[in-house]
Amino acid sequence: MPHRNVDSLTVMIAGYAQNGFVQKALETFKQMQLAGVKPDSTTFSSLFPTCAKMGGLEQGMNVHQDLIERRFWADVSVANTLMDMYAKCGRIHKSSEIFGKILKRDLVSWNSRLAGYAQNGFVEKVIETFNQMLLADIMPDFTTCARILPACAKMEALELGMNLHQSTIKSGFLSDVVTANALIDMYAKCGSKLKAREVLNRLP
Repeated sequence: MPHRNVDSLTVMIAGYAQNGFVQKALETFKQMQLAGVKPDSTTFSSLFPTCAKMGGLEQGMNVHQDLIERRFWADVSVANTLMDMYAKCGRIHKSSEIFGKILKRDLVSWNSRLAGYAQNGFVEKVIETFNQMLLADIMPDFTTCARILPACAKMEALELGMNLHQSTIKSGFLSDVVTANALIDMYAKCGSKLKAREVLNRLP
């Protein structure tokens, strides 16, 4: 292509990232900057998961700096991927800082925060964040259940696990085998074998 614009270069970055060519994705971003092509929100949303995959904290921080300069801070999808990147690189305090700056948090924002705490072993924070999520009138989904139920099992928080079980029934999530497996595990670890068997028997 004689002329490459932000769209074509972003497609290449995303393509490299999705197929595991992490270094190539970062090199393309560097070429983009050298060519004077300004990245957009989609570019950043592709780059942060790439840095998270390779544990490239330094590269991620450099991209973060560029994000601040480009003023894409208000984009919730970009902020979500940035928050996730810091959590996966073990910088949970930075991830929390980003979460605190998001003005309009969506379900992905909350799930990313839950995942960050779960990945870094902050089990009590997982449950605390889930309660905050409910207070913010954000309804859980499959991903939420996958984060919360193992935390309930670890802390033997049977009551919370049962409340989440009711939410899965109302939302129709119980047909999802991953959610059902997490429920069975939670009930078994909380000593409620009959409830675990009940969930198992309902699986199609």
